[in-house]
Amino acid sequence: MKKRVSVRIRLQKMTDTVPALEQFIEPAPIKFTFGAQGWYTLALALLACALVALALLLIRYHNNRYRRFYARQLKRKESELISAKKYAELVYTSNMLMKQICAQVYTRETASELRGKAWLDFLNRQLRKNIFDQADETALLALYQVQGKTSEDEALAFSAKAKHWIMKHKHVARRSK
Repeated sequence: MKKRVSVRIRLQKMTDTVPALEQFIEPAPIKFTFGAQGWYTLALALLACALVALALLLIRYHNNRYRRFYARQLKRKESELISAKKYAELVYTSNMLMKQICAQVYTRETASELRGKAWLDFLNRQLRKNIFDQADETALLALYQVQGKTSEDEALAFSAKAKHWIMKHKHVARRSK
């Protein structure tokens, strides 16, 4: 019985203090200032994030230097060969540039072994979306046929796909042995 009485007394004392809490006194408003330490911490954190992002962008730009080089090289060769109406040579040059990139980025053995459909399948696997199709296989096979002719449209389409592949293929860092 004593415990129940003491609990009731404690509850009654607590309910007596509640009306006192209703008249809570608010402190005066604090003026806004950038002099607080939290702002300096936030500024340093944002600066650190910006520097890390900049460093990552510079690394990516540096690592993609070979892509820009080969894209410029293909563009220069394309303009020369189109003006000379050498469409088969344009397909050949585009193909050889992609072979050079594969030898550089992947392994030389991978690039040198593949031909025809297997080669185009490999190129497609290095992209998110397959871009090389049966028409491109036909254009490549026409290079090695005696009577093979390559039209301007086929050559330009293959060259455009090669440019897309050069700029968008997956870059796999080779491990040193």
